[in-house]
Amino acid sequence: MKSRLIVSAIGVPILIIVLLFAPAQLFSIILAAMCVVAMHEVLSVTGFVKNRRILVTSMVYAGIIPFWACYGKSYPVLLVLTFAYVVILALFMMASKGEIQFTQVATAFCAAFFIPMFLSALLALMDAREGRFLLFFPFIIAFSSDTGAFFTGKYMGRRKLAPLLSPNKTVEGSIGGIVASVIAMLIYGIIMMLPFGLYVRIGSIIICAVIGAVAGQFGDLVFSCIKRQAGIKDYGNLMPGHGGILDRFDSVIFVTPLVAAIMYFYYPFL
Repeated sequence: MKSRLIVSAIGVPILIIVLLFAPAQLFSIILAAMCVVAMHEVLSVTGFVKNRRILVTSMVYAGIIPFWACYGKSYPVLLVLTFAYVVILALFMMASKGEIQFTQVATAFCAAFFIPMFLSALLALMDAREGRFLLFFPFIIAFSSDTGAFFTGKYMGRRKLAPLLSPNKTVEGSIGGIVASVIAMLIYGIIMMLPFGLYVRIGSIIICAVIGAVAGQFGDLVFSCIKRQAGIKDYGNLMPGHGGILDRFDSVIFVTPLVAAIMYFYYPFL
């Protein structure tokens, strides 16, 4: 617990500074690094893909996606990149004389596509009007939901939510996480209105918080299921007390594209 608090005390201010001041180019580099590490965790640490060539190729592809989201944003460019990646994976499989199975190739492609694509939605939020304020949405929703679920489940949890995937998660904790997310977003909305003079629709903030919290908890369960199948406790020890990138940002990965989609189709917040 002590190491967890120390990492949080150091990491949260750094995260705030990055979200507020990092230019898009630097932000894309940070996202690319996160995606590369995440790919190593989900493919190598779990042991699902043991072939080094597939691992390295997938890490490279995942690291390119944030740069595409920052500079290109062109569907043909993404199509060509993905086509080249798939062809390379297929060549590895065909040349392996049966050593590389299709399940490894499919696992690598799935992870290398959805993780960086979901995280790169942060760059879409940055491009939006008042994007610096919107960048905080996924993190506030995900982290407050995680914290609320933890403490509510610890002191009030009775009914197990998904005992086979995550034995410590409870229904009461899940509800507490949603409530905590709503409260945190309301506080953030007030901060946006009062010191910064931005107009915020409270009802929309609540809707975004509820939907985002549910998505974040779903993402947490998804990556817990992967860990359970792999027989590991954490994806890594990059952040003492928190684990690896996927242990800390699993909820953010699923919250971010949903928030970006809400911003794209319905922009009632500011």
